[in-house]
Amino acid sequence: MADLHRSSTATPTELHHQLPPPFDHSQEPFELIAQGAESLLFRTTFLTGSVSDGRPAVAAALKVRPKKAWRHPTLDKRLTRARILAEARVLVKFSGEGIATAGSSSGRSGKSGRRDKVKAPKENDGRLRDAVPNVLGLDWEGGWLATEWIEGPMVKKAIYDYAKMASTMSEEGGVQNLKGLLRRIGAVVGRLHAAGVVHGDLTTSNLMLRPHRHHPKAVGSRASDDDDGSVSKVQEAGTDNLQGEIVLIDFGLSSQSISDEDRAVDLYVLERAFGSTHPREEHLFPEVIAAYQESMNDIGPVVKGAKLGAGDVVVRKLEDVRMRGRKKSMIG
Repeated sequence: MADLHRSSTATPTELHHQLPPPFDHSQEPFELIAQGAESLLFRTTFLTGSVSDGRPAVAAALKVRPKKAWRHPTLDKRLTRARILAEARVLVKFSGEGIATAGSSSGRSGKSGRRDKVKAPKENDGRLRDAVPNVLGLDWEGGWLATEWIEGPMVKKAIYDYAKMASTMSEEGGVQNLKGLLRRIGAVVGRLHAAGVVHGDLTTSNLMLRPHRHHPKAVGSRASDDDDGSVSKVQEAGTDNLQGEIVLIDFGLSSQSISDEDRAVDLYVLERAFGSTHPREEHLFPEVIAAYQESMNDIGPVVKGAKLGAGDVVVRKLEDVRMRGRKKSMIG
């Protein structure tokens, strides 16, 4: 869902025909955020506990996979189930909360009447706890997955905003902050690959910037009343928009793999997407690769006693992938 088709807030009655149960009868507000070939993304609220628990509803991203009329019903059902479960398993694994193995992972009893079973988390689970949204619930029969709503802008928008104000920023305050953002992206992707998962659709639209909780000026906050609009204020706003924690979203095309080829292709997709979306900043993309290489090298050498780290091997493989891409472009 790299190319988003934006929509304004719609009332529940306008969207009921697009929403699966139980959301088709909900009175909560639904905002259509994006529409892709396979799914619809809504912003809504989600009740994380029962009414008696006293836990409030939280903002949620509701991903709905509507039935495809052109597919055989059995095939469509299998694909929907497989893709929702694959995405949920990756997110739950990274949260370190264990993986549901029976029925629906939303905590309901399955058709057999038994409750869901949850595997105890492994030692390496949870290594990306703060870099992916939490799963709130899902129903593969209904074709939906609800995850935590990430406050903050897409990285794509943050870089666009930076580019608009770049002419008023100093070299130190502008480019250095952008380089810091790119290095954080590379480090997170390195942690993702080190955990044995490739994203499959890495773009700056699928990377979010969550404001640091301790940061005095959170991303997206309004300027104070005493803001005089001076150049220094503009510079401060521009650099603040590049701050925050990188959060990976939309794992619909992800897969579990430790193949250096798959990892290199994942990086190549990000590199090409970055170059086409942010051509003015393309020359800074090596910052992503350098941080990725450092992050992956923390795993250790590929072979015991070898001088090459895991990141070094993937970056070398990336060169091969680039060459194949150039040849394909030349041939057409």
